[in-house]
Amino acid sequence: MNHRVRFALLSTVSLAALAAGGAAAWADTVCNGSMTGTIAGNLTVPAGASCTLYQASVGGNVRVLQNASLTVDGLEEWSSIAGNVQANQCASTLLEGSVTVGGNVQIQQCAGTSGFAGPGIKIRGNFQCQDNSGVCEATLGEVGGNAQIQNNRSATAGDVSLNVVGGNLQCQGNTAAPTHALGGEWVVGNLQGQCAASLDFAAAPYTCASLTGLSLPDTTITAAQIYPAGAPIPEYSGGALTGTTTTAAVSICRVVGNITPSTNPAGDSNINFEVWLPTSDWTGRYEQVGNGGFAGSIEYTALKGAVAISNAAASTDDGSSQPAGAAGGSFALGHPQRINDYGYRAVHRTDLDAGLIATAFYGTSPAHAYFNGCSKGGEEALMELQRYPDDFDGILGGAPANTFVPLLSEQTYNATQVTNPNNPNGFIPNSILPNVTDAVQAACANAKTISTDNFLGNPERCTFNPQTLFASFLTSAQITALSNVYNGIVTDVGVSPFNIGPGPEPGNEAQEWPGNDTQATLTPVPTTSDFGFGNGIYTQFLQQPTFNTLLEFNVSTSPGMLNDFAIVPPSPGSAVQTIGSALTADNPDLTAFKAHGGKIIEYHGWADPLIGSLYSVNHYKGVVAFEGHGYQGTQNYYRLFMAPGMGHCSGGPGLNSFGNVTSNSGSGPASSDIFTALETWVEQGTAPTQVVATDAPNAVTVGTFTRPLCPYPQNATYTGTGNTSAAASFVCR
Repeated sequence: MNHRVRFALLSTVSLAALAAGGAAAWADTVCNGSMTGTIAGNLTVPAGASCTLYQASVGGNVRVLQNASLTVDGLEEWSSIAGNVQANQCASTLLEGSVTVGGNVQIQQCAGTSGFAGPGIKIRGNFQCQDNSGVCEATLGEVGGNAQIQNNRSATAGDVSLNVVGGNLQCQGNTAAPTHALGGEWVVGNLQGQCAASLDFAAAPYTCASLTGLSLPDTTITAAQIYPAGAPIPEYSGGALTGTTTTAAVSICRVVGNITPSTNPAGDSNINFEVWLPTSDWTGRYEQVGNGGFAGSIEYTALKGAVAISNAAASTDDGSSQPAGAAGGSFALGHPQRINDYGYRAVHRTDLDAGLIATAFYGTSPAHAYFNGCSKGGEEALMELQRYPDDFDGILGGAPANTFVPLLSEQTYNATQVTNPNNPNGFIPNSILPNVTDAVQAACANAKTISTDNFLGNPERCTFNPQTLFASFLTSAQITALSNVYNGIVTDVGVSPFNIGPGPEPGNEAQEWPGNDTQATLTPVPTTSDFGFGNGIYTQFLQQPTFNTLLEFNVSTSPGMLNDFAIVPPSPGSAVQTIGSALTADNPDLTAFKAHGGKIIEYHGWADPLIGSLYSVNHYKGVVAFEGHGYQGTQNYYRLFMAPGMGHCSGGPGLNSFGNVTSNSGSGPASSDIFTALETWVEQGTAPTQVVATDAPNAVTVGTFTRPLCPYPQNATYTGTGNTSAAASFVCR
């Protein structure tokens, strides 16, 4: 679904018809004060009342009565109104930030400042602001139909700036003619009256260099420059030049910016972003790429991959840059509000800015918007579709770190079990892992797709007794420690299955665990990724740098402590964020994303040593259970592909290459490139029934073969005839 520019022009509806349903058609719910959450049916703000909607979803229409005021606060959290908004003789009605209205908005005869102020405003129908004595504002929004601003009598001019309008923009009879202080409009139809093109209300084409003058809230554009194909492009980190360069395969306009959100009450955000815009042959697509780990840098390799296929692209450092050599996660120490930037705010604000920058440069908005990320980028993918479901049309998320507290607690627990100098008897050295892998693969031959594979095709079929399987080469203490890693943890955070921190699946320990879960020799401080991430969270995010993770972590109480740690409120009057709420994206209710036609493809390697593959399986099952229509129902918009033998995002001995690496996503056909498959699903309505993957050679692959990846819960199954190295010899069932 294209909600960003190519609006289907709605037939012009008499906005007076909004009230045609009579009193019986109106509100089930009355608002006088603040409301949040899901509001079924219609909503009325009664005469003289004041209502603020924050992180709210109204299922019907909203009516604002005489001398009443309504503020829909989307500055930090997305809010939506499925039907129409009608305000008549009100005190004020104002939509701010990321707010979606499914129908029309009519504001008339109101006394105070009314209208909308984005970015992030999306009105699917028409917008009418007329006969008001107060100021009428319309800035940084998208209106699917016509916009009419007329006969307003305020002595102060309202601003009409940087809007995308799918129909006509008409301004007439306003006592103080509207201004366009931020810039002109992009209008599919006609600009009329006081908003005529002759009065400079039509957006003038922006050159690359002139984009530094684009006025966006809380944003400073520090550089905008053309770089020809192959020219050296200087890299930034934390907003400063690093002294290194990269290149792009095509000529681009490169835009560098910084965002300091006003919704951060501490004022210490430092969100850096870049937007790369191909100067020719633009596909009309916008692709935002995700980060990994603690982020902190622009993902230049992913940007290069996106523009190589002529997509406009953007990347943010998640507001988490820190000096080289600093402790992992130290950006958060003393700056807890930056946890909000890292968790959700940076990606969303970058999307809002990048969309407007692309619109200004090309003179038309992107026809389709995509997100593409793995690991932390996978968490960002799921966070976006849950928290800001209108931002993207298609989302590709790999190995998502979305069940944040159980995941980081499970990684910390792993470190205490097999790399803990305080528990030397449980230490598992890298050198013993080949014995572990050989024993598991022998015991679980039934979990292989074909007998010669050196990985498991479906580890869910693999069961064994560690006490007997490993008895010949591990001590009892080592078996206990290893079993604890396999089993993962069950936390006191949330409900099943989202409170579970599953360990990595067995079968490829020798190839994937070294450096991630295990190490060669026991050291005073573990060197694994598990410990690095877990220790960073429990010391830096919790603002307790002296916390001794190996001694003080308690699997029964520490996850709850982490989850409930309060970050100061993200904006005045809004709910207090906690580490859990800022960083967890495990909501099974994806109704809003599905409702606007969004599509998501998730993928995960069965051999992932860092984020166990069951995190994705459990989340997917949770969504299926919530919706209650079985896998087939959920697969209408959401498909999960599990990759046998693939490690974390890529690599591993198995099926590790299928357009999943952002440096080349979208460069192949839909049959073998999962990002192209997503584009095809979004733009043509053809859902992927399989994606053919290869085993890109690395140190642990054996031979060369192709095989289909199947929508979960299906698995690739050998037909019994044909070349076992060819995908054509396998079917999904």
